[in-house]
Amino acid sequence: MVIMATPTPARTPVPLNPYQWALGVLASAVLLTALIVLLVNQTREIDGLVIDEGSEAGRAIGVFLLGAGLVLGTGWMVVSALLWKPREPVRRVQESDHGTATLDR
Repeated sequence: MVIMATPTPARTPVPLNPYQWALGVLASAVLLTALIVLLVNQTREIDGLVIDEGSEAGRAIGVFLLGAGLVLGTGWMVVSALLWKPREPVRRVQESDHGTATLDR
């Protein structure tokens, strides 16, 4: 008796949406930049001394970039949600009866 595995049908590749990728990459880059700008412009306290090397403008730019990154990230999620389509389930290949009296339906 020879047991053969039935091959599973290959899924068709899903094309990448360039707008979705651009929004995702841009949102990630802007959020990372905002985090760096905010961390660089924070005040530090070392042994009771308050060291303020950052500027108010730097903090404002960091907050602005953080808001812009959140808007781009929200846009990425909206584009993803609008373009989402459920995939068809993978259908199993039915084994034939090889000449028996039953009909395959």
